[in-house]
Amino acid sequence: MKKGDSKLAFNYSANFADNTVKENVSAKGKARGYDLQVAYAFTNHWAGQFNYFHRNERNAGDFDNNILDSTIINYQRNLTEIGAGYFHVLSNNKQAIFQVFGGMGFGTFSFTDKGRDQNSVYRNRFHKMNITKLYIQPAFMVRSKRNFAATLSSRN
Repeated sequence: MKKGDSKLAFNYSANFADNTVKENVSAKGKARGYDLQVAYAFTNHWAGQFNYFHRNERNAGDFDNNILDSTIINYQRNLTEIGAGYFHVLSNNKQAIFQVFGGMGFGTFSFTDKGRDQNSVYRNRFHKMNITKLYIQPAFMVRSKRNFAATLSSRN
């Protein structure tokens, strides 16, 4: 890594098979989302990063003790992170790199809870909260030639 290097990553994930059928009632769950990650090296040791993630998820109901719980919960999560970090090449062949990034994230998490209570009365609940988080992320990366890299990282 050196001044002017940049990285762009986009990941999409989906779970198409989370469907449950119990007592002839079908409940479709879902888990879908995407991640966008961008990084740019401003110098030979300092870089900035931008991350965004979005998730839509829904449970498929709860089936405990042969009692059908009609509660369906829909989740929506959005988070934007901005950070900066230091990186240092540990070997002359540039195949081992240590880096540590820190930053802040902002977003909203919400859920809608639709179902029936114990008296079979329908209910509809909604909750939304703003999220603020701080993070530090040290990492050790090893590259083998140009086509393979492995990273050991932790985020607190």
